Amino acid sequence: MRKVFALIRASWLSVLSYRLQMVFTVSSLLLGVVPLYLISQALQPMMASSVKGEGGQYFAFLIVGLLTYAFIATAAGALHGSLANEISTGGLEALLSTPTPLPVLMAGMIGQAFTHTAFRAVILLIAAWVLGAQLVWSALLVSLGILSLLIVAYT
Repeated sequence: MRKVFALIRASWLSVLSYRLQMVFTVSSLLLGVVPLYLISQALQPMMASSVKGEGGQYFAFLIVGLLTYAFIATAAGALHGSLANEISTGGLEALLSTPTPLPVLMAGMIGQAFTHTAFRAVILLIAAWVLGAQLVWSALLVSLGILSLLIVAYT
């Protein structure tokens, strides 16, 4: 487990070295939720009956769907993206020559992508909460269980 965290930390140090890119990522998330809010408010009367069983608020429904899609997209492309990055930078040979088991190496390689997606999800949830999203927190554990199964299936 220590090796997985070391690989995730190394990836994060690389990502955080590009501070301007991180600022743009956070600001684009915060600014991108506003049009989604405005459109969802315009569509709320038409969508109220469709999302009645999912909490009744179309904006919260869109946020949860967007976060689910982000995690599934990360699960589907994180390993490929990490391998492509390591190949292009010449680091794959160094990683494969270490005495680290392949599953641990793969977990470390995709760990940064998942923590980055989780970081973006928290920012998006906070922005949605500020704009008035009413999430059904009582279903959080069931939702996380289903999301975990989806992530495993797509990974």
